[in-house]
Parts: sequence; C-alpha cells; structure tokens
Amino acid sequence: TRGETIRGIALTGGRIATGVAGIAGAAIVAAGIGLVPWPAFSVVPPAVTVAPSAARQQLVCSGGFQTVGADSADVNAISVVGDARVLRSEGTETELLPESSGQQNSGGVVLTAPAEAAPLVATQVQKIASETAAGVVSSPCVPATAESWLVGGSTALGNTSVLVLSNPSEVDATVRLELFGADGPIQAQGLGGIRVEPGRQVSVPLAGFAPNETRPVVHVVSVGARVVAQIDTAMVNGITLAGADTIAPSLPPATELVIPGLVVDASISAAESGEGADRAATVRLLAPSQDATVSVRVVGDVRSVEKDLSVDVSAGEVVDVALTDLPSGNYSVFVSSTAPVVAAAQSALATPEGIDFAWFAPTTPLGDTAVIPVVDGGTALIHLSNPTADEVRVRIADGPAVTVPAGGSTSVGLAVGLQRLSNTAGLYASVSLTGPGAFASSAVLGPQPLVGSLAVYTR
Repeated sequence: TRGETIRGIALTGGRIATGVAGIAGAAIVAAGIGLVPWPAFSVVPPAVTVAPSAARQQLVCSGGFQTVGADSADVNAISVVGDARVLRSEGTETELLPESSGQQNSGGVVLTAPAEAAPLVATQVQKIASETAAGVVSSPCVPATAESWLVGGSTALGNTSVLVLSNPSEVDATVRLELFGADGPIQAQGLGGIRVEPGRQVSVPLAGFAPNETRPVVHVVSVGARVVAQIDTAMVNGITLAGADTIAPSLPPATELVIPGLVVDASISAAESGEGADRAATVRLLAPSQDATVSVRVVGDVRSVEKDLSVDVSAGEVVDVALTDLPSGNYSVFVSSTAPVVAAAQSALATPEGIDFAWFAPTTPLGDTAVIPVVDGGTALIHLSNPTADEVRVRIADGPAVTVPAGGSTSVGLAVGLQRLSNTAGLYASVSLTGPGAFASSAVLGPQPLVGSLAVYTR
C-alpha cells in the first residue's frame, strides 16, 4: 500500500544515513589516528669501542737520487747518482730498503721507533754532481700511505722525471697511477698493476707514460700495502746542467692549502724567454674532479710584499700560474679554492756556480712544539707561515723568540742538527737550503696520529 511504501523508503533512507554517518565517523577516526604520531621503534646495534694498540712509528727515506741517461751503455736505464745523507731523531732503528730485481740499490732506508717514543722525524739531503744531473735535493722522510699526489716535474725535452715507489711492508703492493697534464687526464698502457715487492723499491720513468709533458701531476693509489712515492727530476739546458730536485708527496685535494717558504730569485722570475723561462716562480694547480676558481695569495716575510691572483681551473687540466714581478725574497703562498685542488710551487736560484731549482709542497699545521732536522747542504732557513688572525711568538732552540705576523710569514736561520721549536701550534713550516749552485726545500709536516679508537658493531 501507499503507507507501506513510504515506510520502506524511510527505513532505507535511515539505513543510508546511518551508513554515511558511520563512514564519516570512521574517516574522522582515521584522520585523528593520522594526526597522532606513532611510537618510534628502532634497534641500536650493540657496539664496543676498541682502542687498538699503537703501531710502531715508521718513516721511509727513499735514498740516492735516480735519473735516466747516466749509463752510457744503456741511456734508457735508471741509475742511482750518489748517496743521500739522513738526519733522524734519536732512538730509531734502521733497515735497508733494497731495489727490486734488476735495479740499482738506492740506499733507501726504513726508520722505526716505538709508538710511545717521541715523534719520529727525519730528512735526507744529497748534493748531486754527475754528467747528467747537478744540484742539491732535500726531502722529508715520510710514512707510507695508500694514496699520494705528486705535483711537479716535467718530461719535456731536457727534463727527466723518475717515479720512485717504496714498499716498507711485508706484503706485496699493487700500484695504479693516474696521470694529469696540461690537456687533461693522460691515458697510457701500464698505469695499473705495478707490483712493488715487500721491502723493496721500484723506479719508473714518467716519460714512458707521458712523453713531452710540461705539467705532470701523478696520483698514486696502492692496494695490498701502503707505499711511499716521490719523483726525482733533473733539467739540462742544451749541454748545461740546470738543476735537480726530489718532489715529495703533496697533500690530498683540499680547498685551503698553505705553501711556506717559497724562495724567489727575481733575476729568474722576471725572465719571459730564454734560459730562465721554464724555471720562473710558478704555482702548479690541479682540480681533479670539478671546475674550480682558485685564489692564490702570495705574502712576503713580515708582509713586505703581497700579490693576489685568481685563476679558473678546468677539471682534470693542470695549470701553471706565473708569479711575475716579485722581488727577490721569501714568501708564503695561500691557496683558496671553490673546489678541492692539489698544488705546489716552483722557483729557481742563480749563482755564479750554476742554476738549481726547487719544488715547494703544501704542509700540515705544526703542534705546540716541533723538532726540525737540519742537514748540512747549504745555508738553512726555516720559513714559518701564519694564516691566523693573531701574531705568534716562536722560540727556536735556546735563542730569542721571533714574531710571525698574522696572515704573514717569517724566515730565520738554523744551525745544522735537530732544532727544537716551541709555541708553534697552527703555524706551517718548511726548510730551505741555498748555496753556490745549490737550492732545495723540505716541507715540515705536523704531527700525525698513529692510531684512533674504533667502534665495532656486532651482528
């Protein structure tokens, strides 16, 4: 009937309204649940902090200078020219580092000292006087590392550059090289799989990988064991010997670098052509992975001279920045970059006895005190750079204190032997040697931790 129909419609409508209300209520509850944060649940894996026993201190001195062309029977053979003199801290043990089969013995040594002993320091110096190379070379003895950057040298006509790899460990090292030049990364056969036997040394001419390269930079990567890498480089101008140097490892790529103790001879730095052109004061830069804008600030001792340069560096391409119009003197080089770079500086010194050149590497900051080994090889100066905003008063041995100005540098003469400096925290240092036909520089590295704590997570 009509009444029953109306009642059915009303019942159906009521059920629909009830369902809609229920859905709405459920939505409100769901929304409310969404607004209430769920309780956090996480499991922190159990961890134990372990302090490993500190290993013995170890440094490698690579030995006598190595060059190509000294053997008249085989002009392509690598020869060791003379012996290096090593000055090291007391209480060290010495082990000879022989060459690999078929190569000459360089007289390289491995120095060790107990972990709890005073920091181990050592420097080697050699005066070279042969038919193929002449000059004085100096380099710090350094610990082996898994990778290193070598900034400097040349394989252009008249130049030789020999890469020396030393393995002080008891296991094989397999070395891979990455080479960069003026036109970018260098591809060559034989850059990987270089085997350095335990406790031995391998030497490789860079010209075999990158002939006629004026701006080489070498990245050395080792697996299996850590190695020490360096480049022995020499120059001949026509028939005139024009200097030699040992290029020690530079610092890894960074956006801020300090190169203390760049010694400039204006008679060579001002040269635009001819004999001194390729030895004028320069800073070599490489941005390995990305383009960079690099600021190079050169400051003379006591801030007597300042020079600011800006250069754009394309990724993978090596750039030499000329430091022109600098008076003769001692300088610090402060490098600041928008992307990580490696760097080193070069200059030369002319004397009546001949020309010699040197490469200057960035260093790490010193600790509160420092012991500097000074080997007899010429007049020695220690160069102190201060990138901080406050001047620093440094005491050298038992002498009077010297002031290193804020943002500047100071150079002071040093006697031969182990010289102790105090109040040196935050400063950067290098030692230069000059004399008749002699010019060399050796970076002074800050303290390196032997061991740190490790967090071991169990499963």
